[in-house]
Amino acid sequence: MSCLGELLWKTRRSLGLTIVEVARRAGYRNVNKGIRRYTDIETGSDVFPKEVIRRRFTEVLGLDEADILAAMLMDFEELDRPVAPRLIIRIMASAYAEHPLPRRLAEGATAARPRSRTDPKREGRARGLVRHFKARERGGRDDHSRRHPHPLPPGLLPPARLPLGQPMFPI
Repeated sequence: MSCLGELLWKTRRSLGLTIVEVARRAGYRNVNKGIRRYTDIETGSDVFPKEVIRRRFTEVLGLDEADILAAMLMDFEELDRPVAPRLIIRIMASAYAEHPLPRRLAEGATAARPRSRTDPKREGRARGLVRHFKARERGGRDDHSRRHPHPLPPGLLPPARLPLGQPMFPI
């Protein structure tokens, strides 16, 4: 439960009101809508409600705007606190398991940075692909093709580039 929700809950209980009574007193013609909005705030589903909605309920409960803002600030500070990284595994639809990361991975997660485009390994792979396709366009083979021959015979391999309007494989 959020600090704001706890404040509303304690005040409502001390006044002896039900959620339905609070929704009616707040002026909701559609009582179910008022119940849903109040319940969302009280349970913590809606931590930062719109000012109009918040004022409706605070006037009914007789709460000070300063108390409400202080509770919302505490909620904000709680949500702003760093969280320990964890692994969430999907077992099947709607079934998840949560595991903490090992310490060495958790510490590395904060220090990890995304690979840059100038990463030498990536540049090497890109150069290898360019070399492969250039050699294929010339009809020759590069080192990779010689070491790892294609399983299809050369006549069935599609050409590197097809002129417009020609089928890939002759019929």
